[in-house]
Amino acid sequence: MGHWVPQFQYFSLEVLNSGVKRDPSEDNFIEHLEAFYWFVGLLFYGALLKNLYAQKQSMRWVALFMLISFLALGEELSWGQHFFQYQTPKSLVEFNTQQEFNIHNLNLGKMLDIPPESIFYIGSLTELLNPLFYLLCIAVWMMFPILLRKLNLRKGYFREYPEQSKHFYIIFAFVVAVYLLIDNLAFDCGEWFELAMATVGAITGATAWQEQSFSS
Repeated sequence: MGHWVPQFQYFSLEVLNSGVKRDPSEDNFIEHLEAFYWFVGLLFYGALLKNLYAQKQSMRWVALFMLISFLALGEELSWGQHFFQYQTPKSLVEFNTQQEFNIHNLNLGKMLDIPPESIFYIGSLTELLNPLFYLLCIAVWMMFPILLRKLNLRKGYFREYPEQSKHFYIIFAFVVAVYLLIDNLAFDCGEWFELAMATVGAITGATAWQEQSFSS
């Protein structure tokens, strides 16, 4: 990170909260905005699930979207710890890199007693979970709708599956390009990409709910 401006690396970690240990009460605006968008998405998926249930339509893909939003919201807020300020259980403090009540900051190598010099050592689970989570979100919210359209599968089980507009894909591609450029050449800006994922989740939920409401 930060090949051109390496001195920005620590600054970005401090501002974006992507690596510096801190008190759970010292949250930043970006994280709160992420949590807000995940919450908005969760509400829209819940409303959509209710509508589909009333119409006796398939709800499994909506349940998947709800689960993604729920887990992302919970992890982002350390399952309420950021608001209620409860103490992290002692059994987790030792293994959590931020000493918070969440999964993505667990030190897997330390939990499994793997020495740092081992090729199998993994520090924070964020290193493993974040890329997988990004791929999951991109797959279910952006790539799968394209596949359904290309293969003419938008019927039956997938008839109500949400589809993004062309403008949405263009904007998202631009965001990804900017993220890759800044993250590799200037400073760590992982939180901005996470914010983009949360925004995608909220927009997808709002779009799907609107289309289903007006079509019913």
